[in-house]
Amino acid sequence: MSTQHIEEADELSNRICIMTHGKILTIDTPFHIKRQFGIGYNLLIEPKAHGQEAMLAFERSKHALDSIILYSSIISGVLESQESTQRKLIYQIPFD
Repeated sequence: MSTQHIEEADELSNRICIMTHGKILTIDTPFHIKRQFGIGYNLLIEPKAHGQEAMLAFERSKHALDSIILYSSIISGVLESQESTQRKLIYQIPFD
């Protein structure tokens, strides 16, 4: 199988070969490749509903999450992604 999408390879394969400029960069399991080249996990939060009430609940959730992340000694290194929008929150969580 050949794909340009790592998510697809992750779901369908138990070993992955990554090539760049015609040369093999790595061959390994999806888990080990993510640990070697990845930055961690992405936590994606989106409201199911639309409208004013949904947006207010979404803002309250964002405020609560920011407070938990900021003041928790358990969770360290968690950052809000630059790809977050007013309709979608993305947090990057380190592997450790």
